[in-house]
Amino acid sequence: MREHDAAEAILKALRAVTRDYALPADASESFAGLYSGLQELEADLTEHIRLENDVSLPRALRLEEAVLSPEPP
Repeated sequence: MREHDAAEAILKALRAVTRDYALPADASESFAGLYSGLQELEADLTEHIRLENDVSLPRALRLEEAVLSPEPP
């Protein structure tokens, strides 16, 4: 899915820019909060993508197949 690929690319870029969310020694509390929020965003988005790929999409495809399949006589 293109949306997932784009989101994962953004997360990868965030990890690179933040050096895997490593706080500088002089990081303020708000800076630490930002990095914590970014880590939470990454975890939530990763779980969302997993659920969509592994649960929702397969269910939708099975439902579509059931609806579109001709019923036996």
